[in-house]
Amino acid sequence: MNVGLRSIRDSIVSFAVDVFGTVKDRMLPTPEKSHYTFNLRDLCRVFQGVSCLHPQSCKTEKQLVHLVVHECNREFGDRLTCQSDKRKFEGILRDKLSKHLKHDLSIVLEEETLDTVQYSNLFTHDAADRNYISIGGKMDLGREVMEAAIAHHNSVTGGSSQINLVVFDFMIRHVSKVCRIVQQPYGSALLIGLGGSGRRSVARLAALVLNYTVCTVTSARNYNKDCWREDVSFALRSAGERGQSTLFLLVDTEITDESFLEDVSNILNTGEVPGLFAGDNFDPIAHQLKPVLRDAGIEFSMEAAMDCFIGRVKSNMHFALCFSPVDAKLRDRLRRFPALVNCTSIDWVLPWPEDDLYKVGLHKLKEGNIPDDQIEKIAGSLVRMFRDSEKAVVEGVATRTQPISLHVTPTIFLDAVNNFLHLLTNMTEETTKLRDRYEMGLQQMYQTATDVAVMQTTLKTNQPILEAKADEVKVLITEIDGKTAEADKERTEVAVEEEIANKIMTEAKSVKEECEANLAVAMPAMNAATQAVSEIDKKQLIEIKSMPNPPDRVKRVIEAVCIVLGVKPHEKRNPLNGKKEYDYWTPTKTKVMADVEEFRGMLVCLLYTSP
Repeated sequence: MNVGLRSIRDSIVSFAVDVFGTVKDRMLPTPEKSHYTFNLRDLCRVFQGVSCLHPQSCKTEKQLVHLVVHECNREFGDRLTCQSDKRKFEGILRDKLSKHLKHDLSIVLEEETLDTVQYSNLFTHDAADRNYISIGGKMDLGREVMEAAIAHHNSVTGGSSQINLVVFDFMIRHVSKVCRIVQQPYGSALLIGLGGSGRRSVARLAALVLNYTVCTVTSARNYNKDCWREDVSFALRSAGERGQSTLFLLVDTEITDESFLEDVSNILNTGEVPGLFAGDNFDPIAHQLKPVLRDAGIEFSMEAAMDCFIGRVKSNMHFALCFSPVDAKLRDRLRRFPALVNCTSIDWVLPWPEDDLYKVGLHKLKEGNIPDDQIEKIAGSLVRMFRDSEKAVVEGVATRTQPISLHVTPTIFLDAVNNFLHLLTNMTEETTKLRDRYEMGLQQMYQTATDVAVMQTTLKTNQPILEAKADEVKVLITEIDGKTAEADKERTEVAVEEEIANKIMTEAKSVKEECEANLAVAMPAMNAATQAVSEIDKKQLIEIKSMPNPPDRVKRVIEAVCIVLGVKPHEKRNPLNGKKEYDYWTPTKTKVMADVEEFRGMLVCLLYTSP
């Protein structure tokens, strides 16, 4: 340290101690401000913050005083809940600064305010050269560092693990505060603010920038004490066994059992949860810590391993507790578990400034299809509407005789922006459809007018042809009328012929039915004849052939066979009466039955070919 600065060391210590004592006496806890309890740990963290300053970064007394003011504001001022308390605290700083260091607070702050004074070691892209410096007007560099951390995280993760945040000044300041807290030995942060104020995002982004391992509770509907112990065990082993800088992020809405906070208090106080690694559960951890004990020159034993484990947990394990001040639950928890206040640094998250609301709204509106010259006006209007709503809600709640829990948070503002974009998108789509329909109608009307003009030109050109065709059509109609008369006449004649044909068809049908009836009568005789023919043998035929004058019945059968076979009879006259007679027997015996076997075959063939 600069030799000239050593002369004010005692004055700085006296200033910090006096500020601590005055704040402790004047800022007393109330039911709404139950966290207004201060202890020596807070004063110790002031000096720890001062000791983080790089000697080369502090060359004047004013710079050192500036840092001390910042550290006091971080430890005492950040937990204040309203502007009146902050002004009271600023008055305390002003008085004590003038008393012990002979400096005027306004001169020390120069163009800054107490709220904008900020020190951080994050505002550099080189992680190995991070000095604890006043960030002042270096917000753009801080934004680049945090956006780079988000981009790197999103490049190596996917799905729901990715982070989509708008980095603005308000967030940068609170991320710097959390980073300052968790980089200190045994440092843990208690972030108190309304839901949607960005507490969780601030803590997660701080862990990303510092490259800390983030542990959270597992989201599950039936999350119970056993699940909690598994998550805590994983976080403790990450910090104590593997030696990783670990940030355990816990939101009050995730606390399903108040015993969770008892375990948190135990870790904050002692670095362990009693009974969590009892018995054989600690053996794997002890085995992993053997090289650590050997490097430290400590003989291995279970007691030494446990002491080493607890020491590493205290050094590497940090909490980011995100609580809401809406109801009495916060007050009850801080009363039941005082370590939540005594062993943490508190950051009370106040409402977002209008400038930051405007920047976030501007960023979100750029995602929509909005002209550049309109985005700023729309963003400003949304911010004013949000502030008016916030004011109306506060005034409305204040005038009620019965208490009511109603708050307007930045989440509502973001929802309003998203709803505006959604409504704008829908209206744009509807307007676009109407415009397209209008343009399509105009195009159709223009095309119709063009087609009508072409058709009129074509009609004028083809008018003589159409008239000639009309005359031809008239002649053709006359011819068709004449042919139609002829066709009607032919149709009448055809109808007459059709009637005759139908009559003939009816008569033929009647004849057919009569023949079928006669056939039905003759069929038994036919079948009998068929049976008889099939039973004739050669001997019988030879016997008939040898008859000189067969009986009349045989002659009639032979006569019928000859008629069917087309054999002509011999004509002769009867000597008794002189009449002409036909003799079928003589040609049958000499010709037809000359070969008996052949005759028998002719009978069978005649049988099967007869209709």
